[in-house]
Amino acid sequence: MTCEVWEENINALVDGELTGTEKEQTLMHLAQCPACQKEKEILLLLKKGAASTEYIPAMPESLAQEIISSLKRKERPQNQIKHAWPLRLSLTLSFGFAAAMALLLFRSRFFPKPSSEPSLNWILAAHNEYAMSLPLSQTELALPRAEEIQ
Repeated sequence: MTCEVWEENINALVDGELTGTEKEQTLMHLAQCPACQKEKEILLLLKKGAASTEYIPAMPESLAQEIISSLKRKERPQNQIKHAWPLRLSLTLSFGFAAAMALLLFRSRFFPKPSSEPSLNWILAAHNEYAMSLPLSQTELALPRAEEIQ
């Protein structure tokens, strides 16, 4: 058997679960194998340490007071946030003003305001409309003769 197989038997031996021939064979292997002897010593120390409470430190008497004071320190910043409303108000107004300015710039760039003076094209279009609405004179109504056209 290899030492890996003996590990289970060593654990069982330390726990007091081995009896009979398995116990004798495990003890014979431990007498010949220094690695398994170290493993057994480590397991015994662990079992002894787990069973005893002398290694568990006692709770400090001031632990409860330290926890309460720590919680109070964490509550203070939340109380200070209640008094930060002027900062929030100023930030809100600043962002609102910036948004209004951006909207005005966008509007003036993409939707220019019409000027109050009529353009030349507008004047010509209005003149043509007016001229087209006038009745024609007698000379304008007289159609040219075919001989005159050639």
